[in-house]
Parts: sequence; structure tokens; C-alpha cells
Amino acid sequence: PKTDYDVIVVGAGFGGPVAARKCARAGLDTLMLERSDVPGEKVVSGLVIPIYGFLYGPEFIRKGNPPIERPICSVVNRLVKGGRIVKTDRSLRMPRPFTLGYAAYCKPFCTWLADRATKAGAELRTRTAAVDVIMEDGEVVGVVTDRGEELRARVVIDAGGTQNPLAIKAGIRRKYPPEAIELYMLWDYEMPKRDVDEVFGHSMEFFHAYPEEGIG
Repeated sequence: PKTDYDVIVVGAGFGGPVAARKCARAGLDTLMLERSDVPGEKVVSGLVIPIYGFLYGPEFIRKGNPPIERPICSVVNRLVKGGRIVKTDRSLRMPRPFTLGYAAYCKPFCTWLADRATKAGAELRTRTAAVDVIMEDGEVVGVVTDRGEELRARVVIDAGGTQNPLAIKAGIRRKYPPEAIELYMLWDYEMPKRDVDEVFGHSMEFFHAYPEEGIG
């Protein structure tokens, strides 16, 4: 298998495929590494893409029909105290057909992004984790995979997330102390779209609580 590239992108979540697509379209021989079976598999839950992401974002997103779930026309903020909702604010809203943004589910969106990168000419290797960097004269010149492969490139882009150790091994940053990272995803529910639409309509809800509540 090939071992030399112009660019190696580590991670096929949200940032990696966008970088890989841009590099491939610039004519660079680009490899994208993803440790899971399917791009986006390690990213859970959903998100809201603000409307300006579609108005002013890259053309391939604006005109590419990405997988979105529903328009978000209002944001509901709820304050929780003693395990109960004590205050609700619905002031942030837009009249339809205007929208604040669009809800998307992470996995299909990341898969769609990775597909755009490969169609631009980037190579995608799944089930492949970058576990170390190759250093020469103080510069990163490649990565080592979990299979022991040495892959070299003129540029290495680390898009593997906050827990990825590559930047630490390259000496770019130190390991984040536990108090600097907030991991809050405990449950990821699946509901039929018709139920989500019936319960939430075109809104998204935030539940805010004081730390002693133990919920969020």
C-alpha cells in the first residue's frame, strides 16, 4: 500500500473531511485516516448549524443538500432547580419561513462530509488510527498507525479531537488537565422523526441547572 502523500488528515469527523476536500481540490495527494468503521461513528448526538453556515459557508455545503433534520425557528431555555423546571424563556424566535438554523444528526452529516472529500479526490482509510507521529529535525513528517505502518507527508493535519494524543506527542501542546475538559454526553436517544417533530416542532430546548443539580 501507498505510504507517501502530500497531506495526511487525521480524523473524519467535522473538520477533517473539510480540510481533506480543500487539499484534494487544490491538487494535493491527500489521505484521510479514520479509526472507526464509518466516518462520524464516534461522534454522537445532534447539533444545530446556524443559518449563517448555509448563507456564508462553503459552496459545497450551501448548494450540496447536506443531511439536515429540521429547521430551528425558536430556542427554548429552561432553568432547573431542585429537579424541577422553575423558569422558561421563549423569547428567542423567528417567524417561519425564517430560521435560526437547522438541526442535524452528527453521524450522517460527518459521513456526508467524508463522501464530499473522497469525491474531490482524497483517499479515505477507515479502521485506521494514527497512534504516533514521525519526527525529523523537530518537524512532523508523518504518522504511525495502529498497524505499525509509517505514513509520510509534507503536511499532517490533526483533526482527531481533544482526546487525540498526536499534538501532545508532537510537542505542540500539553495534555489537558481533567478540569479543562467537559464531557457531558451521557445518553443519546433515538426517536422516530415524526415524534421529534411532534414534541419539539421547529424549536430546540436547553435545560440549564446549577452544578449541584447534577444534571444539564
